[in-house]
Amino acid sequence: MPPRITTIQNQYKLKVPAHKFVQANRDVYYFDLDLATLDGLLPERVDESMVKDANRRLNPSHAKRIQEYLTKEEDWVLGALLLGVAPDALEFEPYQPGQGELVNPNLGELRILSNKANTMKIFDGQHRRRAITDTLDSLSKLNDEKSRKKLNSLREASMTVVLYAEGDLRLLRQMFVDASKTKRIEGNVVARFDQRDAFNITAVRLADKSGLFKGRVEMNRPSVAMSTECLVAVNQLASLLKSLELSDRGRLSRERNEEYLLTLDALLDRCMVWADEFMPAAHDEYRGLLNGDIKNDDIPGL
Repeated sequence: MPPRITTIQNQYKLKVPAHKFVQANRDVYYFDLDLATLDGLLPERVDESMVKDANRRLNPSHAKRIQEYLTKEEDWVLGALLLGVAPDALEFEPYQPGQGELVNPNLGELRILSNKANTMKIFDGQHRRRAITDTLDSLSKLNDEKSRKKLNSLREASMTVVLYAEGDLRLLRQMFVDASKTKRIEGNVVARFDQRDAFNITAVRLADKSGLFKGRVEMNRPSVAMSTECLVAVNQLASLLKSLELSDRGRLSRERNEEYLLTLDALLDRCMVWADEFMPAAHDEYRGLLNGDIKNDDIPGL
């Protein structure tokens, strides 16, 4: 049964198959919507200058990064949107079993009443919601084949919505804070798993191939413990390689990262030269800097 939005004259703004469950004494409804329906249903945050409702101030640059990610990647992933709405805006009718059938009473049709007083409030996902709007809007204005194909694929895609039967703004704000306390992914895990960043990939490879770093890179923690024999954590190594490679040429833009991804072997070769040739060769200079035999003015020449 596909989700549909009814006309404004009807009693409901949405009827959708849903899974009902209870979390912390609240009824919660879990369902999915295609991006176009989602965009038309959810409240739109247009005020970027203030904290409003149950959310932090919207950061346009953060939404823009998500938009670029959605536009560029074919295998994109976006987490569920968390919303709250007053309980009296919701009706849930479990599916009725046929003869001899067993039906889960928590599966049924969710109906959201068309009442302006029962506006749904996003308490986690406002930047994703803005990015969806901007992505669909920007692609619809382009007339090239690639943009049309991307727009059609997004229109066919869906996202999960978790709707809490909670209309108290004070409680929704607390729920936003609680949801935001989830621990972020540690830097070492990002460096090991992220295959879209050229320097993360190179750091992992260097840790396996370099005579200096092999067996001496911490892969399981974001920093080096005093008790370990490791020299550096893998995420720290990735940052170091990025600084060495880019030098004074600025930040790693998306376009520049794409260029590095196309020439990963060459990037690894340069990093190997730094690790296994330059570093050992600089031993005497390092000692000279410590004891004062080499002055700071000598460094550019060296």
